[in-house]
Amino acid sequence: MSRKKKVLVAAALVLSTALSALGIAQELRQEGKYWVGEVQKTFKVEKNGNLILDEVRGEVVVKAWDKNEVSIHEIKKMDIFTKAEAEAAMKNTETGYVQQGNTIRVGGRAFDRNWIHSTFTIFVPAETECDIKTKGGTVSVEGTKGNITASTGGGEITFQDVGGTVKASTGGGEVRITGSRGPVTVSTGGGEVRIVKTQTKVKVSTGGGEVEILDTRGAVEVNTGGGDVHVLRAEGDVSVNTGGGSIHVDHLKGSVSANTGGGDVEMNGVQGGIDASTGGGDVTAELTLADFSIRHKVDIKTGSGDIRLTLPEKIPATVQATINIKDRRGEDFQISSDFPLKITTGNTDSRVRTILATGDLNGGGDPMDLETTNGNIRILKAQK
Repeated sequence: MSRKKKVLVAAALVLSTALSALGIAQELRQEGKYWVGEVQKTFKVEKNGNLILDEVRGEVVVKAWDKNEVSIHEIKKMDIFTKAEAEAAMKNTETGYVQQGNTIRVGGRAFDRNWIHSTFTIFVPAETECDIKTKGGTVSVEGTKGNITASTGGGEITFQDVGGTVKASTGGGEVRITGSRGPVTVSTGGGEVRIVKTQTKVKVSTGGGEVEILDTRGAVEVNTGGGDVHVLRAEGDVSVNTGGGSIHVDHLKGSVSANTGGGDVEMNGVQGGIDASTGGGDVTAELTLADFSIRHKVDIKTGSGDIRLTLPEKIPATVQATINIKDRRGEDFQISSDFPLKITTGNTDSRVRTILATGDLNGGGDPMDLETTNGNIRILKAQK
């Protein structure tokens, strides 16, 4: 063997040994135009540690287990020309795996390259707090009890059976959370949001995606640029604002504030007050509370739709319902009520005719104000 070949072999052995010591797979494989390598890392930690991923690109899956170890498996896919370049990139990866006491950090310049796409599968002690930032891949966390902060440039975020405070943000992907025991805050540029079985408050902000929240205990706040919103079986006050989507609230132990730029609003089984407005849709509302000491003020307004309000027979309330009729004199709008109300008609000016219904139900009580323009109002007694 020539001296030059011996030097090359020795260099290869040194590199191989170094990669092995770093926990980096020595074997690279080609998949089409990509070079693919794998990294396996294990860190001894105590409970209540921290996992931080920053400046990475790709998918992240985190799962809890009962070991006092953090195990990380990374598959690195590189759009690169030669094996030598791939080996160098894999070696640089080592600088992005750092343990500082009970904190494990992954990321940095060695990962933040547009020609690198990583897929991480990570196991952590259940009490670990997670702070995950990826430039565009999906993020999934399952079974952890610590606080979670996750953000992605556009991928989907999924949390399942988690505890602690939850904060999730994505540039446009979907967010799905099932079984959270801590407060939840979600923001997305436009993706759908689905949250099921939370134990405390929920706050959602989206640029326009549909929002569905089911089986929650705690206050709910939703703001969306235009998507539909569904809140079902909630315990706590609910506030919903949408630029134009419909709003549906069903079986609520609390008060509701619902506002939309133009969609329909439907609220059934509400055990609290109602504040609802829409630029032009219909409003259907049902109060079912039996304890009338609970504040049950109702304020409903629509720019042009119908209003339908169902009330318990014995509810104490003071009602004022108004229909404003503009430029549609041929229309036969009316206020009808299963409760005795005084109905009058008049004109606010030469172009607007009004129909007004007032009365005290069961001796009077919390105010109930209903108002629409060019729509009908119907007030019903709940069926026994």
